[in-house]
Amino acid sequence: MRTWHRAVREDRFESLLELFYAILNEVGGTARAALLPDLGHLSGFIAAAEAQLASPDLLKRLGYFLRYAEAAAGSFAGPQPPREDAVQVMTIHTAKGLEFPVVVVADAVEGAIPAHFPESVRAQLRRELAGVEPWLDETEEERRVLYVALTRAQDRVILATTPQAPSPFLEEFPSVPAPSGKMPRPARRFYSHAPRRAPPLHVHHSQVYDYHFCPKRYLLADGYGFASQVIAPVSAGQSLHRALEIFHRLKRDGERVTPDRRARIFERAWVRPRDARKARREYENLYGIFERYARQWEDTTARMRVLQPEQPVYVAQAAGILTGRIDLLRERDDALEIVEFKYHANPMMPDYPQRQLEHYSLAFANERPRL
Repeated sequence: MRTWHRAVREDRFESLLELFYAILNEVGGTARAALLPDLGHLSGFIAAAEAQLASPDLLKRLGYFLRYAEAAAGSFAGPQPPREDAVQVMTIHTAKGLEFPVVVVADAVEGAIPAHFPESVRAQLRRELAGVEPWLDETEEERRVLYVALTRAQDRVILATTPQAPSPFLEEFPSVPAPSGKMPRPARRFYSHAPRRAPPLHVHHSQVYDYHFCPKRYLLADGYGFASQVIAPVSAGQSLHRALEIFHRLKRDGERVTPDRRARIFERAWVRPRDARKARREYENLYGIFERYARQWEDTTARMRVLQPEQPVYVAQAAGILTGRIDLLRERDDALEIVEFKYHANPMMPDYPQRQLEHYSLAFANERPRL
């Protein structure tokens, strides 16, 4: 403990998460598979707590975190056993496998049962994906969910609705009650006939690369939820990306971006490091990169046009759907270009940027964009 205390006082760690992983590596905590889910959850808890702590002093942040964890200790105890004589409020999915004398299904209205999902996500899919057969009819799936809710009742089920917009599923119910007062079993025919198919796997391009680069890293991050450390170059890259996104949106909309306005854009986008000594040097370096890029853009604006910054990408593959987000989709000299901005090169993954661009190019089945 003295060694760790001295290391913290000497500022050897930039974050609590880095300290946590150093201790974990020392004691070999990841060697026991049974501990991985809890350790992954704890790493996320540390990362979320530290995001709320503004102090540049790691020792102070550690003290704040320990008090925060002590106050939140009840959240680690898990759910308490419910009282038998009390009303239980739960989701339909949580109620699977349980039964109660009386069940009340709240909000049985249009838009809630069945739920209407926003179309904006589907609208972002490229036209090439429009012909992909949906993995499951959503109405049938929602019908089965309601069936689960109704069959939790042993004696009576009550549906709360409104005359103005009742759930369309209510029209499928028998118009007269069964002699017993219970819902007749033939209702199963209405709710269980939809085909069951597994949903497609949605995978971000970075997950694919993580898996190929280091399967164990993929398992820890995506299987057990271990939080990623935000190292200084990544934080700086986030600042630069935010400034470039704002700049590109303004250029797409045909607005004039003067040097003064560019300075305000970068000030708004900059994520200040906790270390005040590094802040000014990093600010000047990043702002210089942003300003040089903006001036270069102005010099070539006659030949270049912004199509969309931060363009979502969905690519249907045999094993699932590959997702991602293109930093900039632009047109130059009548040719489509995919642009990714990288602030620093990772020597451990030198081919990652090229693989990322190649994954994105799969979304353009009828074109060959420049990368």
